[in-house]
Amino acid sequence: MSEQEFQVKVLSEFEALRMDIGKVNQRLDRVEADVKEQGIRFEAYQKGSEAMVRMATTIIIASASVVVLSSLSPAITALVTAIAHQGG
Repeated sequence: MSEQEFQVKVLSEFEALRMDIGKVNQRLDRVEADVKEQGIRFEAYQKGSEAMVRMATTIIIASASVVVLSSLSPAITALVTAIAHQGG
């Protein structure tokens, strides 16, 4: 193999490597875009989950309040009536 043939072969190999690196860069760009999109989706999911937890907590507190107040209502009514009769 002559020196010129060797140089041509080396240059063609470098060109092939350059093309491969270009393809890898394109794939990396796509991966970066996918990761960014997944991050946005996760953020939206996380915010939605937090809102659902707050809503569930509110519903539980409201339900517990209704149960407690409904069972205390007759006792409160009797107490207010007794106080009213003592004062009058």
